[in-house]
Amino acid sequence: ECCPDLKEASHVVHLKGFGTGRFPPPGPTCSDDFLVNLVLEALRPSGILVWDGDEFAEDSFTRILDKVLCRPITAVAFYWRTERDRFLASWQPRMARYPGNLHLVLLEDPGLTGDASWVQLGVAALRFTGAKDVLSLGGGGVVAKEAALCAQD
Repeated sequence: ECCPDLKEASHVVHLKGFGTGRFPPPGPTCSDDFLVNLVLEALRPSGILVWDGDEFAEDSFTRILDKVLCRPITAVAFYWRTERDRFLASWQPRMARYPGNLHLVLLEDPGLTGDASWVQLGVAALRFTGAKDVLSLGGGGVVAKEAALCAQD
């Protein structure tokens, strides 16, 4: 059985954002504290946070994700089975600081490359969870394509 927390959730929020090298975008409302609070408000007290398995980087939205995960929340990462070791190498050293539940859902890799792979992963995660709430801390063409494809559902 996959992620009992996720199957029982009444509120799921997908977190998206700029990848490595493009975060934070310029602006007065981009302090880490502001963005962490924004994510926590979106989650409400019992929400589950989902992301597409992006690896941790200081210059990515995952910097904010890392700070949110230091709170007692439940989170679920979706990632390609073939990339499991990369995910673990990125996040496992940080996990001791996370008081909540963190789940990893591994999907079969469709053999796509580049942005097409990320779009496929994001759409699969959104469809799997059935979530209607997405919070994007930046993001570009991949997030736009995911939104367009999910709007057709």
